[in-house]
Amino acid sequence: MGLLTHSLLTSLKGAIAMIMVLTQDKELREQLSETLQQSGHKVTVPAHRENGFAMLTDCQPSLIILDLQVADPSGIDHVNMIRARGYGRGIIVLSSPAMMPIISKTYASGVNRVLKAPLAINGRYDLGELRFAVKSYLQNRAASARPIDQRAVAQRAYELYEAGGRHEGSNLQHWYQAEREVAMR
Repeated sequence: MGLLTHSLLTSLKGAIAMIMVLTQDKELREQLSETLQQSGHKVTVPAHRENGFAMLTDCQPSLIILDLQVADPSGIDHVNMIRARGYGRGIIVLSSPAMMPIISKTYASGVNRVLKAPLAINGRYDLGELRFAVKSYLQNRAASARPIDQRAVAQRAYELYEAGGRHEGSNLQHWYQAEREVAMR
């Protein structure tokens, strides 16, 4: 077991939950599922993301991890359909820098956290930020059940952007930093 996997397992222990993973990335899905299961969580991975809608009622996950990098329907459409079915628990979405223009829409759709999609290093995904988000949500479900105040995030991201000298290409990093700060308030 690698150091990263061991650290993820150690930090997730104690809060057992049913977690649904919706991503087309087979390796990410497998590594995340394996790690969460080894932590004692029950993980459900639909054969296809549309199957996740039917499974919502059956398995009633405490948390959904959804990759926004999907098309037809889009990741945002998936979030809206999940919420339209009455799912009121946590949703963490994974996003790439190219999706920056739609991040505010994800919060308006009722997402709890938007995270940078993890990167694979030597065939293993760096799940550190995702680990933190899952752990935070599971430790404090009631507070995390509400979406993060996106106006506060936007305001803080702008402050960070201004303080950082308005460097091009740093918007997404400022947004994620602001999101972490607002979530910890």
